[in-house]
Order: sequence, then C-alpha cells, then structure tokens
Amino acid sequence: MKYLKFCWLVLSILLLSMIIYLVVGTHSTRREVILDNTLKSLKLQVGNDMVQGKADSLEWNKDNRYILILKNRKEILLKKNIKSNGKFEGTLKRPITSQDKITAQLINKRGNLKSHKLRLKSISWNVLNKPKKIVHADNWGNVFKDSRIPDENYRVIKAPKTGLNYLKKPIYTSAKNKLSEIKANDKSVRPIGGYKTSLLLPTISTKLVHWRLPQGSVLHGKYLYVMYESQYHKNYGRIVRYNIEKLKSLNVWQTNRLDMLRSLEHKINNQQLGVTDDFDVLNAVTVGPKFYMGHGQAVAFNEEDNHLWMISLTQNTKKQQLMRISLNTLYPSDAHKFSFKDLKTRQLIPGQHNLTIDSHGNIFIVDQIKKNNNKELTRYNLESGDLLLYYGHVHQGKISMKVSNMAVRQKTASFMQFLSVNPKTHDLYYLMNGVYFAIPSSDWIKGDVQSNKIKSGVYRLEGQGTREFESQVWDNKGSSYLIVNRGAEVMSEIN
Repeated sequence: MKYLKFCWLVLSILLLSMIIYLVVGTHSTRREVILDNTLKSLKLQVGNDMVQGKADSLEWNKDNRYILILKNRKEILLKKNIKSNGKFEGTLKRPITSQDKITAQLINKRGNLKSHKLRLKSISWNVLNKPKKIVHADNWGNVFKDSRIPDENYRVIKAPKTGLNYLKKPIYTSAKNKLSEIKANDKSVRPIGGYKTSLLLPTISTKLVHWRLPQGSVLHGKYLYVMYESQYHKNYGRIVRYNIEKLKSLNVWQTNRLDMLRSLEHKINNQQLGVTDDFDVLNAVTVGPKFYMGHGQAVAFNEEDNHLWMISLTQNTKKQQLMRISLNTLYPSDAHKFSFKDLKTRQLIPGQHNLTIDSHGNIFIVDQIKKNNNKELTRYNLESGDLLLYYGHVHQGKISMKVSNMAVRQKTASFMQFLSVNPKTHDLYYLMNGVYFAIPSSDWIKGDVQSNKIKSGVYRLEGQGTREFESQVWDNKGSSYLIVNRGAEVMSEIN
C-alpha cells in the first residue's frame, strides 16, 4: 500500500511539473519572442534623434508596462515607459551618429521578467577595395581563324515556332506581388515547366550599384555572381557576389524572408541602424570594385583557370576585350584586346554581347544575323534573324575561334539576352525575353543539328507582357535559375 502511495505521489509531481512547464515555460518563451520582436522593430536613423517602434501585445497581461532604455556604450540616450502593445516613439538626447553602437534594453516595470537587450549599429554594403596590383594587358590580335563566307551555302535548321512576332518588341511588365511564377505555354517543346521566386534582389539603384538592372550572371559553387552596369558611368560597373548557401542557412531563400535583401537596402538607403540578423544576411553579399565591363552580359566561368571570363566591347565595337576576373577580388587580373577578322573578306566582324564556356573549356559565342550589317551573307542561304555559332578554345595562351556551317533559323526576338550551357546535357541555351532555345552544342559544331533535338521554353504570348529575362544560370545538377528585373529577383525552375 505504501508503495502504491509513493508511486502516486511521484506521478502527481511529474504531472504537476509538466503543467507548470507548459503554462509557465510556454508563456515565458512567448514573452521572450514578443520582447525580441519589439526590440527588432526599433527604427533609428543616423543624423536623427527620433526612435520609433511597435510593441507586440502580451495577450495575457495587456496592462503590463515596460521601460525602454537606449544607450551608446554607457551614455543613456533614452529612458521611456512604453505600453505592452501598439506603436510608440520617443526623442533621444542627441542625433545618432554612424560611430554609435546602440544597446536597446527592455525591462518589465514590475520586475518579474528579465530584461532583454539588442545591439544596433550603422549598416552598409560590404564593398571590396580595388586591388593595388596593375591589371596585365596585351593584344591577341585576330582570334577568328575562319571565314563566314562558306564554300557551299549554309545548312539551315528551323527552330520550333513560338507564336511570337520577330519584328515586335516585347511588352515588359513588373512584378505585381512578392512571389511571382511563370509557366511554359503550349508553344514550348520539352521545356522547363516554369520558374518561381526564390530570392528578391535589391532593386533601388544608387551611385554604388545599379541594383534595378542586373545583367549577366554566373552560378559557381555556393556563389551567384551578378553583373551590374553603372547608371552614372557608361560601360563601367561592378560584380556583386551572393552567397546562396549562407542565405539558405539564414532562411532567406524560398521562404517568407526572401525579401530580406530589400529590407536591408531600405535600411541602408535611409541610414537606419541594423541588428544582428541584418549583419548575418549582409555578410552573404559582397560588392566588388568598379571597372570597365561593357554591358555585363557576355560572362561565364572557366573551370580550367577558376576565373570569370567577360567580354567587354571597347568604344570601337569591332575591337573587343576579354578579361579574366578573380573570384576573390571580383576585379580583372588581366585583359586581352582582340578582333574577329574574316580570313577571306578581311572584314572585321562586330562583337557580340554573349559568351559561355562548358566544363571542358570549350568557348561559344552566338551571332544573330542582321540584314543591314551582313548583306553578303544573304547570298549563302541566310536571313535576318538567323543564328550563327562561333566555337573555339584556348590555344597557346589565347582564344582561337571558328564558325559552324549550320545556322539556326528563328523568328522570335530582335535581340538576345544571354547565352549559357547546361552542364549535364551540354545544350546551349539561347535566352531572349520570355523564351529560350536549347540547342545541342556538339551537333551545332558539326553542322548536324536535327530539328527534333531543339527544345524551347515559351513563357509569353504575342501581345502580352513579359518580365525582362536577363540571364539563365545552372547548378552542377543541371537545374536552372533565371535572373529577371523590373523587380530584380532570382527564380528557380519548377516542373
């Protein structure tokens, strides 16, 4: 009997402990979350003596009151009573400076709750300095070891029809919601099913970065490298490196926090102070030094030398420049001027705003035939809008290029946006606004592309608007991502 009473006593104590934990522990945890959210809501601005915030409601004790204390080290800037729910504001003893390191403390006035602290300080983008080392420069001369004038007419293969008018420019639209999704329509041929928002990029352009208009991009390992041409200094720009792996670990990728970079840019542009969470995310973004990059769309990663390769057109568009860019400094290590001169006609061929490199170091550039500039080619079975492939590799320290004898006929867009290669299929993806073609690279080189081998993704209809597609990149598993603007963002593929 005594044993049963003892067991009953132990059981009662355990049940009581569980109840106390569920009631007190849960409420305590909730209080901590609420107080933490209240501190994170504080808005402090450099050069301003105002503080604003919003206290979350403590539903089980709405009449509770708290003391908010703001300090710069030991200097008390504010001591104010606030209610446990609703917005509040106060005036500091002096304006905030960029050197201040603010500690915000919230204390329960009744003394039955421990105080909560949060540290705030001035926030800005992480910008790399220009390297002191001089960029090595030389001239490769003519790198085109071929002629566009063929011995026989070009073989022409027709790309799938898209239902789009070649002569009409697309109507660009902006993102209407935080989350966007685009899907391939029935004009597509074995397409990527669609894309959805994974990360909202900064979108308010400043003197530092033209955030509103991302251009070319490269995905390598855990980093996404995005080119931004300056809006104030034509043909100059910067590379911004995003640590996607870190952003994922901070729940900023494909979550309700995917707009965190937009929140950060708002704080930075308005000189507001940042909290710990802000700096964690900020450390995933690195802004490189400014340099001459052209439009920033002809860029690729070369696995053979572990550099970004970028073609920037010089002021004379028939003279071109290839730069090798360090992944560490985000700045060119060397630059090589070159030209494309036809071996038969001796004419210089205008440069192209695209470049891609596969995992074996093969280099690809696609040229779209324009009637006004290529009249002599129309005699060899070519039409305006046809696509020609230049292909090559590095030979004796510089690139050496040839041209395929097969053209791909497409009537989709007046200009292209980006060229990339799928590392798994080795297809070349020729990206335009709202549409792409995927063409087998090896078959195109040999001039043996079959029509049933060309895939297409069509994400707009004639007369309807489209987001502006800027670049298409790939991870090592062969999954693709779109970088679009008019609400700059990264979109992941969906099937």
